[in-house]
Amino acid sequence: MNMRTLEMWKIYMENTGKKNITDYFIRGDVVDGSVLDYVRENMPLETDKPDYVQLDDVQGCYYDLSRTLKPVYPTFAECGGQWRYYGCCCKYETVNRL
Repeated sequence: MNMRTLEMWKIYMENTGKKNITDYFIRGDVVDGSVLDYVRENMPLETDKPDYVQLDDVQGCYYDLSRTLKPVYPTFAECGGQWRYYGCCCKYETVNRL
């Protein structure tokens, strides 16, 4: 299993010019703690819990079952001792909505 690291992300940004986190991470990616440290220290957050982080960067919207339009955010969460990128999820969720 490949782990996405901060150094790999920086190299990707330098080589492609793409700065959006959703351009690099793929839903399900296992991420290194250095990525989470960087995100927490350098990016605005919508949600910051010990085992759950969402960026304050709306990537789109999703209609829920009650037909309410909700924003979706890039989401990282810890599961089984590993941090993963879950995609763009509604607040406090780990279900990709895009």
